[in-house]
Amino acid sequence: MVHPNTAPAPTPPMTFDDAYAKAGKQKVAGYYAMQDMSSTICSAVTFVDDESETTLIDSRDNKTYTVSKLKDGNCWMTQNLDHDIKTDGSVTYNSTTTDIAATWTPSTATYPTGTTTWNGSETTPESYDPGTLYWSGTPGDDTPVSTGNSHYHLGNYYNWTAAVAMNDSSSYTTQYQDVNQSICPANWTLPKGGNVTTSGSFQYLVTQYGWDSEEQTMADPNIWNSPIKTSLSGGWNGLLGNVGSAGLFRSPMAGGGHNSFNLGAYSDGYVDPDYNLHSGIGLSVRCLARW
Repeated sequence: MVHPNTAPAPTPPMTFDDAYAKAGKQKVAGYYAMQDMSSTICSAVTFVDDESETTLIDSRDNKTYTVSKLKDGNCWMTQNLDHDIKTDGSVTYNSTTTDIAATWTPSTATYPTGTTTWNGSETTPESYDPGTLYWSGTPGDDTPVSTGNSHYHLGNYYNWTAAVAMNDSSSYTTQYQDVNQSICPANWTLPKGGNVTTSGSFQYLVTQYGWDSEEQTMADPNIWNSPIKTSLSGGWNGLLGNVGSAGLFRSPMAGGGHNSFNLGAYSDGYVDPDYNLHSGIGLSVRCLARW
């Protein structure tokens, strides 16, 4: 007698497109929407790093971003956020997720290209759009270029208040206070910073790629290459600085006083996933899907 094989069929390899389609999502302008991402979709993707990379669209402004599932099991943007904050009501900043608990009405729109005014305040939403500029991809080269690798697009710069989508952050003056909202698209969030070492944090991510203790050079220092593709996009404080030498990325965690914790990645391979820096400086933002 021949017994039937009762073993479950192997799970077929699944791309982002496969996972979105299986979840019944529809494309917008040829792309699946970032806002339709879910922990189920991210978990279903079986490819990792560059093999997983896809392009998704932010339905707030129809800008597109590359996204990859990385070794920490999370789905990350592999480009800097380029969203212009609007105060004219054309963008509704609210969500039914836990990332944004209530509607946010920004008091300050993104400063357009060419604006140099910046008061360094951490209690006024401020962001700056440098235009279509890219880091050249050469460590130490501090001259942005007008065309380049899409992963190295500078994107916009956000002070901490803008990054965490609030008008007044003056109550967040205690070190390690965490804000549970962000400028990220719905169903996405800012990576955890500071002393957080669990999934969804900067520390946990870089540990998967060779970093094993605080303030240590990466085993593979070139994290601006595949698959994380960290842009050395510098920061904004009235002027653009440190392009080509540092990539500085916002977390939702207060650093005490007027500071906040951030990821700092440098051209010499030094990485600090709980870099404490003044909240009023404009830094880059990369979001990851809520897990």
